[in-house]
Amino acid sequence: MSKMKRLASLTPRNKRYMAIIDEHLYVEVHPSGKKTWFLRKMVDGKQIKKSLGSVDEVNFYEARQMRDQFLLALDRCKKDGEEDVPLSPSFADIADEWMDVKCIPQTEERNIRKQRSRLDHYVLPALGDLPCNEIKAPKVLQLLRRIEGEGHNSLAHDVAILISMIMRFGEACGYDCHDVVPALKGALAPVKVTHYASIHDPAEIRVLLQKINDLPACSTKFGLLLCAYTFCRPSEVREARWEEIDFDKAEWHIPAARMKMRKPHIVPLSRQVLEILSFAKYSARNSPYVLPSSRDLEKCICPDAYKSMLRHMGYQKDMMTAHGFRSMASTALNAHGWPGDAIERQLSHSDKDKVRASYNHWDYIDVRRKMMQWYADYLDSILNGQIV
Repeated sequence: MSKMKRLASLTPRNKRYMAIIDEHLYVEVHPSGKKTWFLRKMVDGKQIKKSLGSVDEVNFYEARQMRDQFLLALDRCKKDGEEDVPLSPSFADIADEWMDVKCIPQTEERNIRKQRSRLDHYVLPALGDLPCNEIKAPKVLQLLRRIEGEGHNSLAHDVAILISMIMRFGEACGYDCHDVVPALKGALAPVKVTHYASIHDPAEIRVLLQKINDLPACSTKFGLLLCAYTFCRPSEVREARWEEIDFDKAEWHIPAARMKMRKPHIVPLSRQVLEILSFAKYSARNSPYVLPSSRDLEKCICPDAYKSMLRHMGYQKDMMTAHGFRSMASTALNAHGWPGDAIERQLSHSDKDKVRASYNHWDYIDVRRKMMQWYADYLDSILNGQIV
């Protein structure tokens, strides 16, 4: 197959991929169908990867000529004893390296997908092909203003943080780039901070628990009860697997890969939670998930299951959310004098002291066992209309 036919045969896939066209000359194909020329060559054990422009704007012969000119300049530098040509990979190169080195090993799957989506839909189409040393503040601001103009003010700030992390990572790795995001301070409209809606009045809590208990047996009902009694993050409850549950020790061991801060977490299980899990296990029909989907036992319930059920029960997003059970528990436990450190450990909030953080999944475990049982009894007393 000729090189021109090889180039024409490249079709989009679900993920970006590279295809070699000529010596040291590659084409990167995006899911959108966009194709970009790249030069790739190993020099002194280090890979040089340089963007040569879009296939729509640079034909094969022009790309080959650009490759030859760059390699010739590099060869001259080596012969003259000069330093290597400064490495200035494209932003897409640094973004991919950042994903592999920083994002994927250190954050949960949901956040990985979120950052990948932001890169593919917003950042890379605008900045991906640019050499990182050519990315200036006005270019980044143009991208952020476009996102902001679509009504996504909070997303614009999140994308700015993402770009900043990638640029700082590239600079730390020795690439010829500089973080320009700090220069944009004040250029975007401020984000209005909102907290997850939650209820705290015992009378309202009683009504909520009654409504949940009146639901027919299903994964979503058990999920809401587990959110209420364990006050774990909704995603942690939703993706729980039976292999994580130790009925004998009355413990739920959530692996680091599923935690927001990539640290393993232990949840002591009260008598009430063990009972909920027993009902859920009978309902799960041998699914590996504690809360399987009714359509596919090999999958857990969908992310919107809690929200849909709460809306069905009459709770709008400004009244109560699945995440609001965490605030509800924190408020009650603090009000009744439980140690703040034990509460924070059970909420699996990050510890700024990294040495302590490496051990904190066991911190206060005995206190936390008593606290979790007390809180379950507290909710039951509210549900039964007793004075707390």
